Parts: sequence; C-alpha cells; structure tokens
Amino acid sequence: MWALFGQTSRLGNLFKLALDQVLEVALKTHLLVLADRIADTQSELKAAAVDLRQCLQPTRRR
Repeated sequence: MWALFGQTSRLGNLFKLALDQVLEVALKTHLLVLADRIADTQSELKAAAVDLRQCLQPTRRR
C-alpha cells in the first residue's frame, strides 16, 4: 500500500510539473482530460471505501 502512495505522489508531482510548463495546446488538453479522469477515479475509490467500511462496520456512522 505504501508503494502505491509513493507512486501516486510521484505521479502528482510530475503532473504538476507538466502543467506548469509551456506546452502545446493538444498536450495540455490531454493532461487536463487525464486530470478529470483521475478525479473521477478518486471519487469512485472513495465511494467504494465508504461502502466497504459500511459492510465491515455497519454500526459506525460518519
């Protein structure tokens, strides 16, 4: 799990570096689309984690 966090951190740093650069419009557009997909995936993962917690700890409230 920690390896995943490290990889995610490195990816975030590289992504920010890329967005801060002067890029061709097509590349910048591609990166922004990728950012949207990442945000969507994060939302799905959060929802799955909440569902899993509810299954494992049904009496726990938020």
